[in-house]
Amino acid sequence: MPSPLPAARRTTMRLLPLLVAGASSLAVSPLDVATSGLASMARMPFAVGQSTTVLEGLAPYESPESLPKLYEFEACPFCRRVREAVTALTADGATRLGSLLAYKEDSPVVGTPQASLVRTAPTGAFVRVGGETHEVIRSGAEVQRLYVAADVTPDHVNASLDLFRLRMMYSGSAQTTDCLKFGASAADVAAALNGFDALSGGVEVSRSGRGAHGDAFLYSIYFGTGYSGVGVGDVPQLELISSTCNRLWPVGFKQGHKDWGNRQQPGSNFTGLDIGVQTVVQGGVTERQEIALALDGGALSGAYFRLRYGRFTTPCLDWGADGAAVEAALNALPSLTDHKLDVTVDLRPINRDADDPPNHYAGTLLFASNASRFWRRDEFDDHVDRRPRFDGKVFPGDRVRVNGTDDVFTVAEVLYQGLALRLTEDISAKVHFSVDDVELFKVEHAVSVRKSGLGVATLGRTEVQVVADDVYYADANTEGLFKLRVTHEGEFRETACIAYGAPAAAVEAAFDALAFDFNNDGVANDAGHVAVAREGDGEGRYGHGYAYVFTFRGPDNTRAASGYGGATSSVLGANAPQIEVVAVGSEAGCQDAAGPEQLLAATATTVHNSTTVELSADVAKFLAPGDRVRIGGSVDAFRLYTVAATATHGTAAQLELERAVDCDATGGVIRPSDGCGAGKKLWKSLAGAPAFAVKTVTRGRDVYAYEVAFVGPHLANADQLEIVDEASGQCAASWAHVGGRARDARVTTTREGGSRSVQLLTLAAEAETDKPATGRYFSLFLNHLTHVTANTVGAQQNYYGGSCFEWGVPAEVLEERIQDALNMTYRNLTVAHPQITVARSGFGDGSTAWGYTYELDYVGDLMSGDLPAVFAVHNGMTLQEKTVYYNARGNAAGLDDAEFEVYDSSRVPAVATYLLEITAPAVYDVNGTLLKNDTYVFSRMVEGEGRKTYAAQPARTAWVPIERSERPLQPGVFDEDGVYFRFRSGVGHAVGDTWVVQLYACGDTLKPGASVVGSMKARGGADPLELTLGSKVLLEGEGHADGFLVPQYFAVREPEVAVQTITVKDADGGGWAKGGTPAYRVSIGAAGLGARAQREPPYGNTSACLAWNARDADVELELNYLIEHHLGVAGATTVTRSTDAVEAPNGFVYSIYFDGLVGVMDAPRVEVNMSDCASPWSRNFAMDRAGDGAETVSTAVVRAGAGHRTDAFLPAQLPLGRPDDAFRPGAFRGANGTELGVYKVSGFYVSVAFDEALGDQPPMSVDATQLADGVRATVVDDVVQGSAATGITLGGLKTGVPYSVRVAARNALGYGNFSAPAAAAAPAAPPPKLVGLALATAEHADEVQALTLAATHVDEVQVFTATADEIFETQEVTIEAAYGQVVAGNFSVYFPDADVVAFEALATVLRKGDGPLRVDHASACSSHLRGTSWRVIRSNAKSGVLDCIDGVVRFAPSDAWEKLPSEARDAASLSLLAKVVPDAQLFAGDDTVRPHLLVSYRGYAMRLAPRLITRKSPRSDDLAHLHHSLLRSLATKQPSMPDACRLLVRWCHAQWLSDYVRQEHLELVCAAAFAPLAANSGVGEVPASARSGFVACLRVLATHDFSNAALYVDLRRCADEARPASLNERASLVGVSQRIAADYADDAEPCVAAGALMRDAFLAPPEAVAWHLLVDGARAALTNLDDEDALWGSQGGRSVKQVAGAFVVLRNDVVNTGDDVRGPRALRPREAFRNLGDADAGAFVQEGPADAFARKCREAFGDVALFLRDAREPKRMAVVWRPGFDGGARQVLRAVAALGVSVVKRVEVVG
Repeated sequence: MPSPLPAARRTTMRLLPLLVAGASSLAVSPLDVATSGLASMARMPFAVGQSTTVLEGLAPYESPESLPKLYEFEACPFCRRVREAVTALTADGATRLGSLLAYKEDSPVVGTPQASLVRTAPTGAFVRVGGETHEVIRSGAEVQRLYVAADVTPDHVNASLDLFRLRMMYSGSAQTTDCLKFGASAADVAAALNGFDALSGGVEVSRSGRGAHGDAFLYSIYFGTGYSGVGVGDVPQLELISSTCNRLWPVGFKQGHKDWGNRQQPGSNFTGLDIGVQTVVQGGVTERQEIALALDGGALSGAYFRLRYGRFTTPCLDWGADGAAVEAALNALPSLTDHKLDVTVDLRPINRDADDPPNHYAGTLLFASNASRFWRRDEFDDHVDRRPRFDGKVFPGDRVRVNGTDDVFTVAEVLYQGLALRLTEDISAKVHFSVDDVELFKVEHAVSVRKSGLGVATLGRTEVQVVADDVYYADANTEGLFKLRVTHEGEFRETACIAYGAPAAAVEAAFDALAFDFNNDGVANDAGHVAVAREGDGEGRYGHGYAYVFTFRGPDNTRAASGYGGATSSVLGANAPQIEVVAVGSEAGCQDAAGPEQLLAATATTVHNSTTVELSADVAKFLAPGDRVRIGGSVDAFRLYTVAATATHGTAAQLELERAVDCDATGGVIRPSDGCGAGKKLWKSLAGAPAFAVKTVTRGRDVYAYEVAFVGPHLANADQLEIVDEASGQCAASWAHVGGRARDARVTTTREGGSRSVQLLTLAAEAETDKPATGRYFSLFLNHLTHVTANTVGAQQNYYGGSCFEWGVPAEVLEERIQDALNMTYRNLTVAHPQITVARSGFGDGSTAWGYTYELDYVGDLMSGDLPAVFAVHNGMTLQEKTVYYNARGNAAGLDDAEFEVYDSSRVPAVATYLLEITAPAVYDVNGTLLKNDTYVFSRMVEGEGRKTYAAQPARTAWVPIERSERPLQPGVFDEDGVYFRFRSGVGHAVGDTWVVQLYACGDTLKPGASVVGSMKARGGADPLELTLGSKVLLEGEGHADGFLVPQYFAVREPEVAVQTITVKDADGGGWAKGGTPAYRVSIGAAGLGARAQREPPYGNTSACLAWNARDADVELELNYLIEHHLGVAGATTVTRSTDAVEAPNGFVYSIYFDGLVGVMDAPRVEVNMSDCASPWSRNFAMDRAGDGAETVSTAVVRAGAGHRTDAFLPAQLPLGRPDDAFRPGAFRGANGTELGVYKVSGFYVSVAFDEALGDQPPMSVDATQLADGVRATVVDDVVQGSAATGITLGGLKTGVPYSVRVAARNALGYGNFSAPAAAAAPAAPPPKLVGLALATAEHADEVQALTLAATHVDEVQVFTATADEIFETQEVTIEAAYGQVVAGNFSVYFPDADVVAFEALATVLRKGDGPLRVDHASACSSHLRGTSWRVIRSNAKSGVLDCIDGVVRFAPSDAWEKLPSEARDAASLSLLAKVVPDAQLFAGDDTVRPHLLVSYRGYAMRLAPRLITRKSPRSDDLAHLHHSLLRSLATKQPSMPDACRLLVRWCHAQWLSDYVRQEHLELVCAAAFAPLAANSGVGEVPASARSGFVACLRVLATHDFSNAALYVDLRRCADEARPASLNERASLVGVSQRIAADYADDAEPCVAAGALMRDAFLAPPEAVAWHLLVDGARAALTNLDDEDALWGSQGGRSVKQVAGAFVVLRNDVVNTGDDVRGPRALRPREAFRNLGDADAGAFVQEGPADAFARKCREAFGDVALFLRDAREPKRMAVVWRPGFDGGARQVLRAVAALGVSVVKRVEVVG
């Protein structure tokens, strides 16, 4: 099916109005949401709890007057790094993550394939993907919370008393911390946990809170985020242990307890302890499951199925329902969303005790239960309430559910020191039962659903090809040639053997016999779900074979009468079974198929299980190695044996076979055969060898698929969703399937959640003869030391007589034995459920290596973490093979060098375990002198003797015998085990390096070809390399995108001031002044403690009487007086007075703000007394006639406030709040630090997505005229670059094969309609040329071999030498003048060099040659021919590097050829030129060199580039030729110019810049020195000699400002001589990066058109750093022209020696210096004729070994270094590191040496 159109991608831009530093035009209140991004984001132990974070000690920040500006100058060694760093920052300070993020549209899970981000972007961080910011809710690291609280703060607690321990079973080790104290610091808890061997250095801890109820100590514990990274993944929840820590917990600890007498009195006021551990975020992988819907065709609509998880089930869901609908249905299941809290609630509206806090629920309040099974009274604290509280378990914003209800409530705040919750809505209206001790659940967003699929059904089709290279018989009499292995939904089964050429019906029957339950009804009625068709007839045109096509179509309705099993089928769509061919032939359990064969005259004598066959006659004429023979008497009459060798010894002849003969030695008594022995017939098989191939013809596709990501932080390895009522039950009558007959809805787990360890135990044999028979062969060890025996435990049935396992032990038996071993090992721990499941696969035949594979899945809590692979021990293993090395402390830098050997086997125990562990590192003095080797401890565990641990000893390299006791039997005589050990080194080990040797003897021994091996399939502590985000990725499609870590933002936290009111009102309106002024008193009580605290001093005091209309200042004065004198806080309140006709008719409402208690204490409750103010001037409040209070004063709590849990906003203290809710505390997630930058940001950013304007949109413009001064707006374009998909390119199509294609576009709403009608076309691109291909039919031919004795054919070459007398040539020059004229002036005589003559001669030959096209002209473009090359070209070179003469051959225009495309013309011209030039070698070219011909003419190598031009082609299309012509013209006018240029080129080589500065660059510098006009050349007059010309060239380089303008050379005099400024105008046409350029315009292109300026196509700009080295060298040379060694020496310019980081020295035999250097044999050119000898070996063309090595270095490492050489002395190469390269130099140098392993002699590192 053709691919749909690529997704049309929306362009996303970001608009960033930012307030620049120092701007003050925007007035922002400190209490507004002014966010602050904190600069420290490197690593984070995150505070997951809703705790307060305060930045203290902030110094005043002075804003800069203006923003900084960034300048850059060319080749600055630091500017590039600054520029890249600035580019990596987004406008809001986000930094790029260390890994690309692999995303899927609408999925919240992104992969981090390049690097672990557990520490970089942990839980709680914010990352940006594609312009959208997402919170990281899971990173793979587990987060747990330890909460500890008492009735008072630690200042009043005896904190010296030990309180609790923490215990964990992890990575097979149960460890417990030392006792920790109340108020232990975060560092204390981290150190205790990092002391666990399995967690060493992997845990980080942060702490918040004060330890009092309502503000508990909250320890956030992060596993796997520490420096070692150990502990990533799902870890068990920490256990609390108190019984051994000062007997301080009275939990279930009362009189009568065995330890009652040892109790200790706790410190003062240490009461009400509430302590526990919660898992906040599960570690490991986020589980993903897939709900797939598939059809065989047509369409289905309506409600079709329900989903069940645990006890709860969704309503019926529509077939093809939106992903949001499925997500909402699943997130409504309490079994998915809820997890129980360690606190219960009371719903009975009564009080138990007047002294107790309220315990009933009313309105929006919910109270912790005092009837809970967790509730208890402390024996030491006068029965003060000690029930579990909400603080540390529930936080504002959490969603909770009371058990037994469907409603979910949101927590607004936690009140009364953690005893009550205030909810955002009335709970009493929805909870209608009165019970106590009700479980409370926290409700999480559990799953995220991503829907995919086009709604179109596609059936899977698989083809199995069975072919042979010659005739093969389809013999139905055999048992079959091969088997098919079918894998479906994780289970694989194998068919019976299938004959070669079996009919389709037979293959289909074999498939149906596998009895898969495709319709999941538990009944064997699944035949016909897969249709098989056969193609081919076994003839040669079908490869002597057949093709079987399997179509996974679902059930066959025609079989309804014979037990048809309905319309459901699991083979539909993407769930189609996988098919492979296994067990081919007799060696694998089937039979070799028959074919043509030849009966040999010789007979065979066979011996069972022997590879040697004695023959009655020599068969060497008929058999050769590789032939196959059939031998009579074999158990399998069809079996073919492959001949390994034939041998003849005198009259005896033998065959050696690759496999042993399988015959019955008893003559057929045991197995039906005619037995082993003599006279067995021997046949040579002439049949072809079978071959098999399996390919997917059509990949099945599901109609729809829903990826369900279990994102809830409480979910780890989730149970699999179940589909119920599929087309039945509640969903039976609401769906319809039209146009099809089969369907399927299934759930599969695509990635297991959490991080379970999965191990494999593989039993395999090399051959059937190596497969063990009945017996007991191996024993197993888990965790290095846990022995798994085959014996049963207790009264269980004894399946085995010994303690070793048999080959092929059933999976359920192995699982039971492992579980028994774990129960015995960890019997002191509670085993709540099975710890392991075992599954066995394999058939024990040749298809599975005659063995089985056991998958050990560690599912229990005791088996979490990284577990060592299961270890098998059997008799065939050496002692060293029975030794396992590991590091018990998780230290990866250990040293595995311990050796064990047996020196007396008679003493070795049959069952023993040796344990050798390094316990201390070596000791050195201050001078580094070794004082003591590493220390080890040795333990010996022998059956029947128990465990003995010997005293610590220093590691020795001498052998140490293992002694049975530390004391000798008699002086000098020890009882030893016959085993000794040693270390290869006494130092260098890591603490924790451990070696375990397991000695165990089984009753039977495996054959050498059999093995039992344990391995890892999945590590329990592996980094999942993924992040789970709090929202879905909106990028379209799938792919990889940059991710950015977004800095933290906070709101300045609102102080949560407590607010209460006093309401004074007169409901009757009778008048306040009658009978005196009504007055009242106010008093204060303890917040939330009820009447009991109210009765105790000093809370019983009241204020003076206050009039009904008292001023707010009077009320404030009275309240502040009471609070200051009784609570010790001055200025506690601020009071305001207002009127309210509804709430306070005829009166006032006094609002009391307890702003002075913020961060200090909880606000006391204000109460009033209306009956204690009778006096002459005042009265009590009046009563009306009915006796009801008409004049009243009442109080109410508007907001309780956070009290002491809120930190105040002070000059040196900044409380942080959440940016979305300033009343909720924010948590700083960075590392601890001081002097961190705090930035006030009063701006915002907006992501703009273009939904309708498809394609890459231009950046938006911003109208900033209305913005205040100092405010700027920035547009960041292409956050996501748009793409307007109007078509798609399909690759991999076959030429000439017609294709029909339909396309569909897709956007965020889904796929559109497919195009109609379908586009049909056949690809017509010309196929590649086939070279050396011959086609013929070769089905069968008798082989004829002839033996010929002859010498190897070598073309003979004879050399004839002819001599002649030497005759000197005489040439005469005649100077004439007309009569009366005078001859004056100078003239010169030019003798062309031999190379020039040779090229001109070849050009003449080409112009006169015959061919389809006429050669217009042949032009040279070589520096050798224009006299500027520093090296003399050699002719007739036989070795070394052979320089080429470059030339261009131009063909005349042709009407017929002009119609061809330019690429076709170039190819045609190259082909024509090859025909014109004899013996030319074609070179196709590459990215840097155009196609050309290599020609040898008159002893010179010439490189010709053809050009087939049109009549419109300008001559300037070949700039190399124009460059050559103009330089030759200039040399004619300035004779000293070529010599000066040669000096400049030679000087450039002396600067070691041969490979970076081209000859043409230097020629243009010379032209600038000699040309009449040159832009800013710095040359005053034209030089008159070569020496002065060379100096002028240096001056050009030294004086021109290359950083601002390129050097422009006016070779064509296009500039206006009368107007020098025109030179600069011409130069401005060239970019600065070009550095040097010339104008090559010819007559056809006027100068006014800018000519053909030098472009990259002809000559790329010189390397920037190399060019600056050249310029610096020129400046240095001008200051010291008299120093010849400095100018021409081979040691390199001063600048090179100063900056070189290393020198690479090459071997002498690979360096070309112009002499006949042969080079190493591996690099020499191939010899043309053998009889010419070594003296005439071929030469390298253009590039020798040294040149090739330098080029490869530049290609491989050019981005980090320059590789400089002097072409005159190329033995040394300087390595100059590029600016910005800041590490890995030695790794690069090692790679350079490895790259030149055949040419590099040594590498010298500078410094």
